[in-house]
Amino acid sequence: MNCSKVIAKQDYDILSACSAEYLLKALAAIDISVPRRTGGRTTEHTECYSICRLLSTLAKTDYLSYPLSLTKRERPDFLLDCNGQSIGIEVTEATSTDYSSYQALVQHKNPGHFIEPTHFRHGERISRKRKQELLEAETLTSIPWSGDEAEKEWSLFIKDAIEKKHKKLKELSFDKFNQNWLLIYDNCPASFLNKEDLIPYIEKFLPKHTFPYFDMIFIESSWFEENSSVGEAKIFAVSHKDCRYFSVEDIWKNIHKFQNNKTREQHDK
Repeated sequence: MNCSKVIAKQDYDILSACSAEYLLKALAAIDISVPRRTGGRTTEHTECYSICRLLSTLAKTDYLSYPLSLTKRERPDFLLDCNGQSIGIEVTEATSTDYSSYQALVQHKNPGHFIEPTHFRHGERISRKRKQELLEAETLTSIPWSGDEAEKEWSLFIKDAIEKKHKKLKELSFDKFNQNWLLIYDNCPASFLNKEDLIPYIEKFLPKHTFPYFDMIFIESSWFEENSSVGEAKIFAVSHKDCRYFSVEDIWKNIHKFQNNKTREQHDK
């Protein structure tokens, strides 16, 4: 019995599944690739990427129940029906306007150029002229983070994203459901974050600023283990009761690896 399907209809239904196994199967069939900022990226690309990675990570947890279906809509961005319980999910990105515009500038004019995140501190603006100077710099010019400064900066950007969506949630035109979730993609200019240092900041300010409005807040972020330069994608799950985290279930990784190998084989021929 095939009880999962990917739907592309005018009503914007995306998928349905009767179990975790079939949900993962349906998600794997969805293209979640996101173009570069200068290569045609849209809000739809980033929303699809975020929601699919959230669902794959939660598929076998008690956050989801089956059968379920996912529908694309607006205000909020998605409606998730879990065995009759409706969950509205709003998706957003936590970042700095200057940081994201500089990322686009680097991709367009100097791909591979190292971006120094400490230039993009919370509450400070950077002129276009200064961005051009940074782009042309051949040596590091920023003052590095010290102590838990990076974690503090990160928490301020996350807080901004939450408060912005709170205002939207309170509007009468924003639909409310049995549960209301906020999903945040972390593109904050803060590097080499330590997960153990992040958790106290989340526990400190999120409950006060979020509830009873959003029942759950999920934050996808990359954490760096000690003595490692490789980030691992994690998702914070924050409620008024606790703060948990999960490694992202990247079911698309092997698919992309297979596609890349196939492309190389065709090229070699």
